[in-house]
Amino acid sequence: MRIALQALCAMIGAALLVLLFMATLDVRSMLWPLLAYAFLTTWALLTVVVRRIMGEAEPSDTY
Repeated sequence: MRIALQALCAMIGAALLVLLFMATLDVRSMLWPLLAYAFLTTWALLTVVVRRIMGEAEPSDTY
């Protein structure tokens, strides 16, 4: 779980950087960074959930 949480934090951080550098006051220009952020965070959370369900997380990673 530690590795999955690190990957999740890295993806959220990368998405926030995308938002920080690409977002302006124009709503249309904010659309793509927001979609990228939503996609990355959803994918990361689904990866963690699927690994937990499939039992692929090692016992040392479950805390």
